[in-house]
Amino acid sequence: MQRPSVTPSRGHSSWQGALLTVSLLLSWSPPTTAQLTLESVPQAAAEGQDVLLRNPSQAEAIFYNWYKGFSRDNNHIGTYVISSGTFTRGSAHTGRETTYPNGSLLLQKVTLEDTGTYTLLITKTDGVPESLTEQILVFRKLPKPSIKSNSSYHVEDQGSVTLLCEPETQTTTSQWLIHNQSLPDNSRLELSMDNRSLTVHTVTRNESGFYECRTRNPVSSSHSDPIFLNIFYGPDTPTISPSAEHYSPGNNINLTCQSVSYLSAQSSWFINETYRQSTQQLLIPDSIVGDSENNSLWPSPPSRPATPQSQTTGLVVFTCLSKHNGISISWFHEGERLRLTERMKLSQDNSSLTMNPVRMEDAGKYQYEVSNPGSAIRSDSLILSRSGK
Repeated sequence: MQRPSVTPSRGHSSWQGALLTVSLLLSWSPPTTAQLTLESVPQAAAEGQDVLLRNPSQAEAIFYNWYKGFSRDNNHIGTYVISSGTFTRGSAHTGRETTYPNGSLLLQKVTLEDTGTYTLLITKTDGVPESLTEQILVFRKLPKPSIKSNSSYHVEDQGSVTLLCEPETQTTTSQWLIHNQSLPDNSRLELSMDNRSLTVHTVTRNESGFYECRTRNPVSSSHSDPIFLNIFYGPDTPTISPSAEHYSPGNNINLTCQSVSYLSAQSSWFINETYRQSTQQLLIPDSIVGDSENNSLWPSPPSRPATPQSQTTGLVVFTCLSKHNGISISWFHEGERLRLTERMKLSQDNSSLTMNPVRMEDAGKYQYEVSNPGSAIRSDSLILSRSGK
């Protein structure tokens, strides 16, 4: 479609009448009745796009007058005269507007300043004016955002971290993601009113990860490069493996110290509060009693205990003579664990067995067994014999 001529030819009698009509229109105010609405294509435009304001009216018109805003002289874009196909520019014409014979208006390469309301006044052949309005929304194409942190060094459970999405742009919404997912439901995460800033209160290692900011407006969207939030933590309370508490003497013991930490932690070994070495692993070859640490290494098995003592009277006392500490003592009769009767009594530590009086059924072989978590050993047998009832 060709652009209409801007300057009318001289000496055209109908054009002189048109100028008079235009002059009248410029001072005319639209009626207060309900107005039709123009159609904007697109409804929201990015800077640099073309926008077409379509005239939906089917009325036969004589003139089309376009205004930026409402019908005021200083808002006048121009007048299109249908009979001559000519267009006269108004004071608000920027050189980027084109009016077509059907009354539509094309705005080329719109800018943010073009945002606003546009009014079309139609002078119909019946003399009744018609007013139509439409609003154009122009948005800036969003630049690529970036993320700024209030600190480059973050320690677990020490302070807060604030991430800021820049630059600040109008009519823009912001969204935060971690590991390309929406933010989790976390009471330590706080967004500002406009979502531009994200604060992590009392950071923990769980908040470590890649953070990304996305911005959006009606005509464009953009996202930042992800940044990795480093949270320094540890070392945690160390653990020793294997976790067994008891070992048999004479074997090699290989212990490993492990502790979770952002940076590698150095391990130092102490046995009975005496420093040994600074390594992650500790080897104790041919372990002996002196290598026990906090009773986690038990003493060697007790030597074979002495033979129990006995008396020949009606009272018999058997005594365990072992000198080892931390042992358990059990008594046996004829190879079976001794079942105590009302005539039998054990001392508090089971080291002595008293029978009073001794009866015929008490005769037989007696032994005691000493044990610790690493081993157990029984004494030689002592035969108890008694004649009579």
